[in-house]
Amino acid sequence: MCVSSQTGIQSKFRPASWIPGIRNVHSEEVEWAFPTSISKEQAMDQVSTAATSFDNFIIRLADKESGRIIIDTLTKAKWMDQIIIKFEEDIVNGGVIKAKLECCATGFLPLVVPLAPAFNAILCFIPFGDNGNCGRTLRLLEKKTSELLNGKIESTTTRYSLSNPRKP
Repeated sequence: MCVSSQTGIQSKFRPASWIPGIRNVHSEEVEWAFPTSISKEQAMDQVSTAATSFDNFIIRLADKESGRIIIDTLTKAKWMDQIIIKFEEDIVNGGVIKAKLECCATGFLPLVVPLAPAFNAILCFIPFGDNGNCGRTLRLLEKKTSELLNGKIESTTTRYSLSNPRKP
């Protein structure tokens, strides 16, 4: 089974995210606040455009009605991480568009391993680190999105990966 046929399966099931305490070792959460002149649709469009500019990013879902984008990313070794983005309007703060992003490794084994999604489901209880890869991926997407918006996105890390060497 080749990598491309396994990505869809791994993306749908995400076995490394099933157990909350173990998931925290290899996932990171960030909140973005967009410039006040940006609508939710514009923010979603710019994030989608930023994601498609990277060869290793695959947009799985971009639903403006629900305000969700799901992006799969592949490392050079073909481990797959997934970014889930939820957009909402912060009415309390003048209608600023905020996005909550979570990047999580999807499995213990890389997708070059035959039947990796099945083995990853069996091995879902094994804690493993991402060495800060999820944080780097989120910062990369933030930088590209900010460039496209000609403005700075305010970014706050709400939860660091437990294996991120940059965590405070």
